[in-house]
Amino acid sequence: NTIIDNSKINNLIHKLNLIGLQGQFLTTLSNGQFRRARIAKSLYSEPSLLCIDDPFLGLDPVATKTVDNILMKTSHDENIKTTIVIGLRNQDDIPEWIDEVVIVNETGIVKSGRRLDLLDDLNSLKRNFNEKHKILEDRISKNMGKIKKIEQNNLIDPTKSIVEMNSTTVSYKNKPIIKDLTWNVKNGEKWHIRGRNGSGKTTLLSLITLDHPQSWNKSIKVFGIERSPGKVNYFDTNKFIGFTSPELHALYPKKHTVFQTISTGYIVGSYIPPTIEELGNEKVNRINQFLKLLEIDNLKGFKFGEIHVSKQKLVLLIRSIINNPKILILDEALSAMTDEDLIKGKCLIDQLNTTCLIIGHVENEIPKCNKYILVNDAKRGKYEIGDV
Repeated sequence: NTIIDNSKINNLIHKLNLIGLQGQFLTTLSNGQFRRARIAKSLYSEPSLLCIDDPFLGLDPVATKTVDNILMKTSHDENIKTTIVIGLRNQDDIPEWIDEVVIVNETGIVKSGRRLDLLDDLNSLKRNFNEKHKILEDRISKNMGKIKKIEQNNLIDPTKSIVEMNSTTVSYKNKPIIKDLTWNVKNGEKWHIRGRNGSGKTTLLSLITLDHPQSWNKSIKVFGIERSPGKVNYFDTNKFIGFTSPELHALYPKKHTVFQTISTGYIVGSYIPPTIEELGNEKVNRINQFLKLLEIDNLKGFKFGEIHVSKQKLVLLIRSIINNPKILILDEALSAMTDEDLIKGKCLIDQLNTTCLIIGHVENEIPKCNKYILVNDAKRGKYEIGDV
């Protein structure tokens, strides 16, 4: 029988700020909490070699510092003697506790050596990334600019509220997660939903999509309709809401083609693609238009699971907007994408007239927003709402 070291587990729970989450199922954790839990699991076995790709992906600044600190201490712990290898992108800052650096590209290793000896090379990579970013952005924006305001709901009334919450409260076992929230989202606004991992961002959005059991609440109005039992249902509501997230990405079937994957965006609550006949010419043409616009029409016959992860996220983004939603919800939708795909995704979202509610911690992965709500103290009934 495996002997469990409870003291070691409790130590990791404290160090990675997972206190109070011990009894929760993994599916109930936020993206950042789940990543910290996986790192805790890896550290528990005290491996001689620990490899982590993008250890800070999806983490807020506080969680990033927490993970950075424990990895630094682990790498210098003479008793454990764990060698840590982390994978980072060109634009990422390298932690100061990293001693050695290996620079790679598509062909393999370009250069390796001590971090301090390679500072000029690392700074050059960042400059090249920024220059490439600007060139790509100009090209893709020009391409998308040919189709002014892609969506068809151009005649929206910007003074009309599309989401209203009036002293809304959500509690688990009498403990509030969201308390006394009053929030008004108007047509066409783009909101950045800010807050630490586990602060209630995803819960807030699940109230809008009716994925939360406490969504049927008279204090909530979406599309002007009060959320009282009997007045709304999941399928009718979500016909007008587009959504994508890392969780959806993980669950989505890999056997469908890229075209079929996007086509399921026309059907609420189903991953079964409609036939070409069921779609009709207009919807087929719309899918092909977006594939061409984002320069991935050559992939439409490939299986979703066969294409690059970054392209998969781009495909799910198209899926989320294909049915011309009135509200688009993007929960870490652009994380872990290649430079080019990230810029394509941001440019596409910037062209939309539709209301957008966006969660993202990394600045360059967040599309342009004009409003924000900060929910760090949501459980205490304190919020910060303003213009970006």
